[in-house]
Amino acid sequence: MFLRKMSVSHAQAGADFVAPSDMMDGRVKAIRSKLDAAGFTKTGILSYSAKYASSFYGPFRDALDSAPGFGDKKTYQMDFRTAPKH
Repeated sequence: MFLRKMSVSHAQAGADFVAPSDMMDGRVKAIRSKLDAAGFTKTGILSYSAKYASSFYGPFRDALDSAPGFGDKKTYQMDFRTAPKH
């Protein structure tokens, strides 16, 4: 799995945390196992639990040619105006 290799690569480069955008079933466990096996037991995995509807994603989607084929993704992304204030 590519995410496991990428996570170890980031840890080798000095990352304290990895934050994969793919949090599908079993992926976090697979990443944790690979990090542990490589000796990075203290490298954390940061959850990708919230995604905000924002124009900041536009250039990323354009670069990957992954813009939605129809409609938009705002139906399952959070409105940035309701983000918690710190």
